[in-house]
Parts: sequence; C-alpha cells; structure tokens
Amino acid sequence: MRLGLTSAKMRTAGSVQASIAFLRRVSYIGCIDMYRMLPSKIRALGGFVVWLLVLAGQPFIVTAQTPAVPAAFPGVLAEFSVQGVRDFLVLPGVAFRVEPKSSPTPFLAAGPFSATLTTAVRVDLRSDFHFQLDLSGTVEVKVNGAGVLSASGEDVSSPVSKLVRLNKGLNEVSIQFTSPTSGPAFLRLNWAEKPFLLQPIPWAQLSHRLTSEATKALERSSGREAFLEFRCVRCHAAPGGTLAEMSMDAPSFEGMGNRRNREWMERWILDPRSLRPTAHMPKVFSGADAPSKAAAAAAYLSSLRQGGDVTLKDPAPWTSLSPVPAEGVGESKPLFEKLHCVACHTSPSSAESDPEKLDLKQIAAKFSTGKLAEFLRKPDAHYAWIRMPNFRLTSAEAEQLATFLIRAAESAPTPGPDPSEDLIAKGRGLVAESGCLNCHKGPASSSLVVAEFGKIPSDSWTKGCLAPESGQAGRAPWYGLSSRQRSALAAFGKTDLAALKREVPLEFATRHSTTLRCASCHGQFDGFPSFEALGSKLNTPWMRAFIAGEIPYKPRAERHPKGEPWLDARMPAFGPYSAQQAEGMSLLNGFGSAQPVEAPIQAASVEIGRTLLGKNGGFSCVSCHAINKSAALEVFESEGLNLAHSAERLRRSYFHRWMRLPIAIDSQTKMPAYFDEEGQSPLSEILGGDAVRQLDAIWEYLRQGEAMVPPAQGAAP
Repeated sequence: MRLGLTSAKMRTAGSVQASIAFLRRVSYIGCIDMYRMLPSKIRALGGFVVWLLVLAGQPFIVTAQTPAVPAAFPGVLAEFSVQGVRDFLVLPGVAFRVEPKSSPTPFLAAGPFSATLTTAVRVDLRSDFHFQLDLSGTVEVKVNGAGVLSASGEDVSSPVSKLVRLNKGLNEVSIQFTSPTSGPAFLRLNWAEKPFLLQPIPWAQLSHRLTSEATKALERSSGREAFLEFRCVRCHAAPGGTLAEMSMDAPSFEGMGNRRNREWMERWILDPRSLRPTAHMPKVFSGADAPSKAAAAAAYLSSLRQGGDVTLKDPAPWTSLSPVPAEGVGESKPLFEKLHCVACHTSPSSAESDPEKLDLKQIAAKFSTGKLAEFLRKPDAHYAWIRMPNFRLTSAEAEQLATFLIRAAESAPTPGPDPSEDLIAKGRGLVAESGCLNCHKGPASSSLVVAEFGKIPSDSWTKGCLAPESGQAGRAPWYGLSSRQRSALAAFGKTDLAALKREVPLEFATRHSTTLRCASCHGQFDGFPSFEALGSKLNTPWMRAFIAGEIPYKPRAERHPKGEPWLDARMPAFGPYSAQQAEGMSLLNGFGSAQPVEAPIQAASVEIGRTLLGKNGGFSCVSCHAINKSAALEVFESEGLNLAHSAERLRRSYFHRWMRLPIAIDSQTKMPAYFDEEGQSPLSEILGGDAVRQLDAIWEYLRQGEAMVPPAQGAAP
C-alpha cells in the first residue's frame, strides 16, 4: 500500500485536515493485510513503524493552505465558430465532445468548427505539472502565454508534456481546437505532478472572465432557457421548434379536485410566489377583483373529480445483490432524513428560510386527505416533467413519510362550504380565457389567442406577461420576471429561433444539472460521489437507465451480512430528463454516448485479476468488497460496493484513474492507493509489479460481471 502523498495531491484532494482524516481512515481498512503486502525488505527495515504512524494519524507531509483567490466566474469560457458564425458556452471543465452531425451550441449549425477555450487555473502554491490530452481534432495548449502542448489526430492520446511551472494563484490557460474532418470532435485535458497520476483539472480550480461579445451571446442563451422553462411556447407558438423540452407540461387538471384542497389552490392561483418564491406559475389575475377570480378558478378546479386515476404498485424487489430496503415504518430515523430531502426542501418543522428550496410548511394544506402518500409514490403521474423525482417508495414507506410531513406541517384550514354552481361556472370561463389550459391538460380547451413568439412587436417586450409590475400586465398572466430575464427573452426573440430545433445534450445537461439540484446531494452527503466525476465515471447507457430508474439494483444500497443497508439513501428517477442528461454529462467530460466496445475477455488475465483481488497474494480487495453473492470478509469501518456490476457501470479509463489515486477523485474516500507515483505495485512478483498491467488484469476479471468466481480464501503466504 502506498501512503506517501505529495503536497500538490493533498491540495487537489482538499485541505490538510482532509488529508489527515484520510490517513486516519486508512488505519481501518485492512491494515494487517496491507502490511503483509509490503515487500519483505521494507517490512524488515521498519514498514511496521510506518503502519503505526498511520494509526496515530500523523501525515508525512503537511502543507499550509492559502486563501482561495475569488474567481470572476466558475468554469471555462468556450467560443465556438462554424463558418464564421460564433457562439459561446460556459463549460465546467476543460473537456467537451461534439458528436458527428451535431451542433456545438444551440445557436450554431452542425458542421466542422473551431473553438477557443480560455480559463484560469488556481493553484495554492507554486508547483510543476505535466499536461496531457485525449483528443480527436487538432489542439494547441498555452499556459501563461507559453505553448506547452500540441497534438493532432482522431481518437488519440498525446504524449505527456514536460513539467510546466504554475505560479501561486491564477494561471491563464488558452486552448485552440479545430474539429476533425470526420467523426466526433473532442478534447480532455489532464494534469499531474507525476505522469502515472494524470487526472482532469478539478472544476473548482477553474475560472474565467467574460468579454462583451460573450456576455451578449450568453444573454441570448439565457433567453432561450427562459423561453423553455416558462413554457412560453404554450401560448406564443414557435413554428418549426422540435426540442423535446417544448413539450414540457404542467400538472394535469384531470381529477384535480381529488388531489388538492380548494383553499390552498385559491391562495396558489392568487399569488404563486407568495407560497414558492421560485414558482414558474404566473400570477394569472391582477387588479382589485383578483381574489374573487382566484376563488372562482379554484372552485372550478375543485369540481374536477373525473379522470386522473393512478394505479400504483409497490416497486419490484431489487436483485439478490441488493435486497429490498427496509420499509422504514417505526424506525427512529425518518425517511425525510434518510432520503436527504433537505437537499431541495426545508423541513415543515424548520425555522429555516431558503428561497432556493421548497418550503413544506403548507404541505398539509395543499394535499387532500391520503393524497400525499400517493404523490410520493409516483410524483410524475400527473406531471411528466416535474422536478420532484421518483424514489421508488413502497406503500409503507410513502405512508411513513407522508405521516411525518403532515404532522410537522402547519394544520390545514377548515374547509369552507361547497362552492355554488354559479361560482364554478365563472371559474370554468376564467380558466379557459386566461390561458391556463395552454399549459395544463383539462376537460376543456383554451380560448386564449396570442401572437407567435417571433412576431411579437418590439414595443411589447415590456407589456403583458413581460410587464415590470403585476398591475401593468392587464389581462395577461404575470410571471414576475426580472429585468435581466425580460432583456434576455427579448434578445432571444430577435433571433431566427433555429435554436429551438437543435438538441444539444451538452447544453441541456449544463442547465438541468442546476434545475434538478444534482450537486445538492452529490458530493455533499456521505456515500454520494461528486457530481463532477459522474460524466467521466459512468458508461452513458447505464447512466441513462439509472437516472430513469430502470436499473434493478442499487450499487450503493447493498446490505451488510447482518442485514442492515450501509447507505440509507437511494438515487431517485428523473424520467423525461434521463436520456439527454446522461448523454450531456458524458459530453461535458469529453466522452461519447455509446457503450464502449472492448476486445473479447482474456482468460489468462482473468485469473491474474482474480488473484490480485484476493487475500492470498493479492490486494485483499475482498476484505471490504463483496463479489456477487460472496460477502465481504473483513469490513472494518465501511463496506465497499459489490464488484459484480463494476465493469457494466464504469468507464475503463475512470477505473484506472480511481485505482491509481482514489483521494484525487474523492477526498473523503476510505479506499487506499496501492501503487507508487511511478506506477509500481508492491506485488512485484505479479506482472513484474507493473501497475498498468495489473489494473488491466483486474479489469478483465471485473468484465465477467455476475459470472465472476470469487478469489480463493486463505491466509496470505
């Protein structure tokens, strides 16, 4: 086992404290077996003393942290050009991929393109780094104005650069890229102090400054986003638009009277943002008679009790590798905590006020009796594009969670008398003429007719639904858009709207990773991998199925031999978002959307890999990891994932990066590093101690999936 960490690696992983914590955790991870792996000469010369130092939690190298330099804006500014037409995107990292016949941005046509990427890399102390490229195209990289790396080819890896001095603070990086004549175009920039440990540059260390041209382009992009998010197309037609997002719906009115309380609907219709500051639902009625109109509309909706029926079944059990999670009923730890609902919601009993989160204090007033549990089991039953994901709750789990929420929430008001038929009829007319049925599916049709989006007169961008104040909206719904949003919509409206025809998953994932709050869980809670790593980590088809809720097992919800799950949380499903989100996350990291094709499994390598994972002459991986139905042998603190589906889930390149230096990817990991900085293994008798060849052998073994035969048990020699 390799314990020495250079100062730069500690900085990459996080603070000194995180590095110390890592070393302390190592002491729990099969230390006896790791000590046995040390070469005999090292053991004789004091290897055991090193192990004792680890137990004491003493780091070998301590580096003081320097306060971070505030970034102008996070990420990388990418300028793309197709036939002289330019557009800009902000990328999170120094990587991207554009598939053949695809557009690099929504505002550019498909075809050969060039790109200029600019960013500043922050380092806390002056250091020397190697750089390396994976690419398909022609690339030139400059650091602080000096050329450090250039390469050309299709699906190739460049040689590793000479050491490049990076100064303390910000270092300017610029990249010139030209797409290849055929096939996909991509680049991935890696760095490290030692070539064996190459990794992508962490997103948190990248920043950029905007040019005036980029600012205008990004405003236009923001207008396109607002057009889609606020469902503008539902009233203002945009002929020729083919984006999947143009079909984004709103909650169906069918059976609404069975699901929502009339008193809550009245408050919501009158002023949605008073209940939810981030609501996209407009304020439909303005003026002195707005309360009476809202009451009439709510009365009509409460009368809709036909349709919208949902058949609910408990989810199918997980596979034998991941049994059905405990039901949760009667457990001391509520599901609200287990599922980390606080990532998107404030607890109904909390005094916290966060405008970016949905407050649940009104949840008892919102849902009709018994309907909250039904909603929790299938949130998308009446609203396909809802951002509330499906956690595949059992009926017992949904009842437990609903009971917890309702008991902690504010009490629902006492229902008033049933509305009169006249009030219901008035509401029916208001709902039809106000455009509600343009977004919401209902038993009637809308009578609202407005101009096409591209034909809105220039003097109308401050009127109606775009008015600065609700009182200025007239009969139009008022969205409460900021001046910046109104300006962005106007900028987008001046384009030819061809951007509504171009599906760009890379751009889709950039936006919806934020709207779905992916990073509120990933990288924030124990056991949740950082969001940054996912696109380079997971094979795209598997990731798509996982986001869609179609994978029948939960990789991080296995059970200990005693029957208790080692991770309570579970990844929920985001159905309509899954395909483009998975593909886009891959493209943002410079990877393709197809399942990688590999050569046939090499039987000889399989046996070597099996030995390397075992206790008898191997790395003792089976101490913490189960293999198929064979349980982990000696879990000291935290059980690792079952290895049965590793090759199905992971990209081979990520597996290599992870095994070479896990802490560079996850500063909280309990997974140790087994190889030194030069790529040598302590198991020198296997494949000459070559780390790359050993990792390739392990990968061949993992590729067998559920056909893997666990390593033979027995004491190490």
